[in-house]
Amino acid sequence: MRIDYNLIQEVLTRIANEADGFSRNSVRRNDFPDGEEGDKNFYQVAYHYKVLCENGFVSGKVIESASNEGNYPVAVMWTGLTLSGQKILEAMENDTLWTKIKGNLSSVGVESLKQIPAFAIEILKGGIL
Repeated sequence: MRIDYNLIQEVLTRIANEADGFSRNSVRRNDFPDGEEGDKNFYQVAYHYKVLCENGFVSGKVIESASNEGNYPVAVMWTGLTLSGQKILEAMENDTLWTKIKGNLSSVGVESLKQIPAFAIEILKGGIL
């Protein structure tokens, strides 16, 4: 599955708006409509949360269950954004800055996510805005 930067922005924004840094928040499979389309949407959202959690942008984890075909997500739990997650969200919230950053991203993936704060600083230092 590829990284969807718009979904990343939605996830980070939701966490920033809902989390207090201590209370456990969640997204569960039953928050989505029943059926194949609901499964697909939840799995996509859970994947993006997992990427953000595993790479230190979100304090949280994806709860998985095992089946004969492998693991599948059943819920995502989080308490808040890390400092790195806050930096990425700040860059994404500035439309002009975000447009310029996206033009500099060399690939779609986790390494590109990690580059966002550095690109933002370079663009701001260069007075490109």
